[in-house]
Amino acid sequence: MFEEIISALQGMNVGYEEMPEQGMLSVEVGQMDKMQLIEVLNMVYSMGMTVSALNESSMSISSGQPTTPEEPVISPVEEETTDEDAQNAALDEALAGM
Repeated sequence: MFEEIISALQGMNVGYEEMPEQGMLSVEVGQMDKMQLIEVLNMVYSMGMTVSALNESSMSISSGQPTTPEEPVISPVEEETTDEDAQNAALDEALAGM
C-alpha cells in the first residue's frame, strides 16, 4: 500500500516505520528539507492517502480508508451576540422599513 512512498523515502535517506496493523506509515520529518516534505505530501495526497498527524519530528500517513464506519459528530458552533450586533440588526430593520 505504501510501496511508492517507501521507495521515495529510501531514495531520500529518510527514516520511516511501517505500522501495518494500524494501516499507517510513520515518517521522520526532521530528516527532510522543505522540498522533500512537499514532494512526499504531494505524493500522499495524489495517491488518496491522508496525513493523520504532522509535527516537526514526524508525520503519520494513513491509507485514507476509514478505520471505523462511523463519521465524527460535529457540533454546531453558536455565535455570541453582542450589543453591537443587536444595534446593527435594529438599524437594518429600521432602514428596511423606510
